Amino acid sequence: MFASPFSISRHASALAAAGLCAAFLSASPASAGPGLTGSWQTEDGEVISIEPCGDRYCASVATGAYKGASVAHVSGPGPEYKGRVSDPRDGKSYPGSLILEGRQIAVKGCIMEVFCKTVQHWQQAR
Repeated sequence: MFASPFSISRHASALAAAGLCAAFLSASPASAGPGLTGSWQTEDGEVISIEPCGDRYCASVATGAYKGASVAHVSGPGPEYKGRVSDPRDGKSYPGSLILEGRQIAVKGCIMEVFCKTVQHWQQAR
């Protein structure tokens, strides 16, 4: 029995569509930077948890007095993820970014989106 050329064509189309879907899903912001997710230790010893949340990443305090407080909502292709960063001590939010630098993250905050400064470095928690 011979296969119809149309069935081969449909099979090839299905494979191509599956490949395109896989490429699209692997390029989404929440999966573009698998190195960003996980646990990170701050300079003062607290742990920050970064997880995908929709089309961006959300960072929250996992230990200490501010446990559960949100500290960042960022997105982008990496290594710089831009959005808003927050100071859990006063609840104020600023434009900023998380910059993945190997096994550490540089946390940058901005005032008026012009004057930016790296305010902390977080190390990947073990």
